[in-house]
Amino acid sequence: MMAVLTERPIRGVNVVILSDGREVHIDDVTTAAEGQTILDDLDGAILGIEDQLAFDDGRNGPLWRKRAETALKKKRRQRPGLQRRIGDLRRAEK
Repeated sequence: MMAVLTERPIRGVNVVILSDGREVHIDDVTTAAEGQTILDDLDGAILGIEDQLAFDDGRNGPLWRKRAETALKKKRRQRPGLQRRIGDLRRAEK
C-alpha cells in the first residue's frame, strides 16, 4: 500500500489571507495577473505591519508586539510560494 501525500491548506503557509478577509489557497490562483494582485495585497500587508512595528511606542504592550511580529513572519513566509506560483503561471501562459 502506498501513501498519497496531499497538500493540506495551512493558513500562513499555502493559504493567503487577504486584506479584505478572504482566504486564497496558492494553488487556486489560475492566472499570473490574479497572482500579482494577491502579491500586491500581501506586500501592502507586510509594509503596513512593518510601519506599525516601527512606530510602536510601547503603549500596545509586549503581547501586541509579539502578535504583530508573528503576523509579519507569516506574511513574509507566504511570499516565495506565491512568487513561485506566479512564475509557473507566466511560463504556462507563454
